[in-house]
Amino acid sequence: MGSEKHAKARVQTANTAAEHATLQSEVLEAKIQIIQAQVEPHFLFNTMASVEYLIETNPPRVSAMQKPLIPYLRAGVGRGIDIVKTYLDLLKMCMK
Repeated sequence: MGSEKHAKARVQTANTAAEHATLQSEVLEAKIQIIQAQVEPHFLFNTMASVEYLIETNPPRVSAMQKPLIPYLRAGVGRGIDIVKTYLDLLKMCMK
């Protein structure tokens, strides 16, 4: 009997450690998302200001600058659409 209790205690300890690691990972992910949410608007504002400046001073460079910007913006929109679709799917399941 004592060894069975000891085994259960070890399993419980392992489960607790796994839950703790999962929570730590989720906290880290949330912190990254917060930082990204703060940085992204500044990045976009600065990029658009650069585009506006380059339109007047160096038009060929505007084209080179917008080539990577367009896929970046598409990826952001796509990610947002995926999140909304997933959210709606979850809501549908809850409503049934």
